[in-house]
Amino acid sequence: AVTPSIHVYANPVDVVHVVPDVKLAYIKIHRPVTTRRGYQFIDFFGIDVWNLATNHRKTFLPFDKYGQMRQMTTSRDGQYLILLCESKQATRIFIADVLQNRLAAHINQPGCHNVHISPDNRYLLAEASETRLYDLKHTTLVKIFQNSEHTRFTTDSKYVLYVSEKRKIVGFNIKSMEATESLLSNNMVATRLYAVPKYHDQVLVFVTSPQGAHRRQTRLELWNFVNGERIRKFDNVGGKVALDISKDGCIVVDSYQQVFNIQAGKTLVHQCWSNNTHREHVKITDD
Repeated sequence: AVTPSIHVYANPVDVVHVVPDVKLAYIKIHRPVTTRRGYQFIDFFGIDVWNLATNHRKTFLPFDKYGQMRQMTTSRDGQYLILLCESKQATRIFIADVLQNRLAAHINQPGCHNVHISPDNRYLLAEASETRLYDLKHTTLVKIFQNSEHTRFTTDSKYVLYVSEKRKIVGFNIKSMEATESLLSNNMVATRLYAVPKYHDQVLVFVTSPQGAHRRQTRLELWNFVNGERIRKFDNVGGKVALDISKDGCIVVDSYQQVFNIQAGKTLVHQCWSNNTHREHVKITDD
């Protein structure tokens, strides 16, 4: 057994990313407070890579002027580390190959605010005023999505899902480069998408009434985005977009801690009105 260890950092730790499948943790580190530059607005950081199985660590990136780090994520196998950094000059996406201990590439994308890596570690989505799909290994541009929001990969990495014009659910097939569209009914607006594990032609959509509607409604809708059919809906879900889906694609928990079986169309646990409190985060355990 590995003996537990404690490491105390001299400066605050503000970004941590863990890759459970390979037992790695990535921690953003700053210069020690005793150095001349100290802890300041401009990020001079490196990344500590911890092996959680052995409690060993190494600092991956040298300190440099990358700008303010906005996001850190990794591929599921832990090989690629993605840093979204913003400076006065540019917003850049840094792609680091951890296994080869090198900075593989960087991409300039003005206004980028979110990045995703596909589950098969082959593609990268960069969200801005337009969303761009890149081949991760070669950093080549594959596709530009105009007027796209809430982009996601399906769990089999074959489709990119996104919302267009607030009401259209689009499924883009990466291999065939073809797209299908599904239109929400009754002027409802999509505010979030969730790819459904194991049901790769399904998407779970969090929808609300449009602004100015007489009565505010929030609900979940399960769609088959390939044939454009709505499978079922669940009304009166938690108003905040905090939600998790089980790995078998069946069970969903919302911010009210209501529990739904979306495949069977059943509400398993209803909201307790005496405790009408939203949870900021909900999580279903693997077991």
